[in-house]
Amino acid sequence: MSKTTPYRPRTVLLLLTVCVLLTFCGGCRTSKEPDTLQRPASGKHLPSGKISFAHETLPLGDVVRHLGETIGGRLALMAGLEEYPVRGMEHRKVSFGEIAEYLAASAQAQALELPQGWFICPPGYELLTETRIADRLPARYTGIKATVAFGAKTPLYSVFSVMSENLGINIVADNYLTEARCGELFLDDAPLADALEMILMSARIPSSELVVEATDEYILFTSARNPRTAPALLNPEAAEDPAVAAILERTVPVVALPSPGANLVETAFSGRPAPLREILTPLTRQLGVPVAAYRNMGDIPITPCLLRNVRVRTVIELLLRQWPVDTFGYEASPDRILLRPR
Repeated sequence: MSKTTPYRPRTVLLLLTVCVLLTFCGGCRTSKEPDTLQRPASGKHLPSGKISFAHETLPLGDVVRHLGETIGGRLALMAGLEEYPVRGMEHRKVSFGEIAEYLAASAQAQALELPQGWFICPPGYELLTETRIADRLPARYTGIKATVAFGAKTPLYSVFSVMSENLGINIVADNYLTEARCGELFLDDAPLADALEMILMSARIPSSELVVEATDEYILFTSARNPRTAPALLNPEAAEDPAVAAILERTVPVVALPSPGANLVETAFSGRPAPLREILTPLTRQLGVPVAAYRNMGDIPITPCLLRNVRVRTVIELLLRQWPVDTFGYEASPDRILLRPR
């Protein structure tokens, strides 16, 4: 395999009404012809007409990146294929699908045209395309569209945190899933469900592994191996106390873990897991109520996440549900929230 250039993770682009493009470019030349190329309109996921696109010999991930930056459309590369070399080529007046198929062949893979867009994966990975979450999302998420671009090897906790911040919704996952890395991808003006499905496909998460829990407050992805079923609140009778209920039901405008920074998008994208003992103080400040934990829980890792307009109760329960065990919960009192073993 030829020597590759250093790989840099890419920020996400999310389109509500205005979208700002933040991408890295270098080492790849592209061209387009205004008389034949049209950017996708709402509801369309591919440039229409014939397109022209030229690139040097580069790793597949780099070529996919520049295709997205210059041509657009919707294409996701399965994680692990990004370093295959692609021979330089000038594609003139061809369809988007022909380019996708050329790129796939460079990695002995296949380009599959799906309702969500094009997906490049090796033979034998077709089961990944069965991922469907649209029918599991509440009505409040209908109509949300996003223009999304992530670099290969971006951990899903960064993907979900950045999407949460830009879209004003809350997307989280448990520790089984958030360490997975997505493949290089770009998705123009994609419905939220389509974007999430393509991201999960690119990260090689099969539908058999995925459990989706979605409410108007959050979208939670957990592994089918996650055993959690018992309520997280260990003293439910305390919630009958008006003082405790007021704490648990209070809405917090923003919570960033492990800790907030001056720029929430940068915080979301660059965050790294941190031990529980290091997040208790910033969590206390953000929730406005003391949060404590048993000393022997101090080393449990907390995955980065970003939540907006959520109840204190929801923040604590989502934090606990990151962990792939059902051995911890929390007690609530007028003075504090205590995380402890069951």
